[in-house]
Amino acid sequence: MINLLASLETLVKRLTLPEQQSTWINYYNEAGTRDNYLENKKKIVGHWLSEMPEAKKVIDLGANEGEFSVLAANLGKQVVATDLDPFCIDRLYNRISSGNIHNLQAVVLDLATPSPAAGVNNLEYASFSSRCNAGLLLALALIHHLCIGKNMAPSTVAHFFSQLGERLVLEFVPPDDEKVQLLLSQKSRSYPDYNEEVLLREFSVYFDLEKKEVVGNSGRQLWLFRKKPL
Repeated sequence: MINLLASLETLVKRLTLPEQQSTWINYYNEAGTRDNYLENKKKIVGHWLSEMPEAKKVIDLGANEGEFSVLAANLGKQVVATDLDPFCIDRLYNRISSGNIHNLQAVVLDLATPSPAAGVNNLEYASFSSRCNAGLLLALALIHHLCIGKNMAPSTVAHFFSQLGERLVLEFVPPDDEKVQLLLSQKSRSYPDYNEEVLLREFSVYFDLEKKEVVGNSGRQLWLFRKKPL
């Protein structure tokens, strides 16, 4: 059995995903050119993370290549990074392996169709939601992709996030942001419920807003939430 496992481990370590361009593979290169946007966001998120020693488990939803996942891991958090793009996750996996990062796991996951419970009576394998139980969720530059890209109502996203963790850092990308406008240009309908007022109202059903900061000159905001007591 030990020999079989060793052989399997050797095989898996030899597997490589061919380097390939995808929609979001160079996201951080582009974000880094936006008037200190990325630098300011790292500063705010890093400060908030350092103020939450009780949040030992962090789940980075829509992590891309994991820049903020690594930031959280370097602060001693146990981190799970998820993203729909397998090429982004592959880059993060290679970074984890080469950097010998033991407290960060990379997972390919579509948040619109997260992994369900499976097996006999759906009890052999737990669902993604039931396995989360995070001290902190990171949802950075993600909400517009769920509400507009995936057609998820703000109330649905808020309820979903409330099942995953106790605290939440959510980045609000306003409707006039160029990335939101790009998404809207690909849609045949408008999204009037995608705005700051509606999102804050829907998330306030499950969370209390603790902090709000504008990220540099980007017009984007970071919101820090704590889940309301049951």
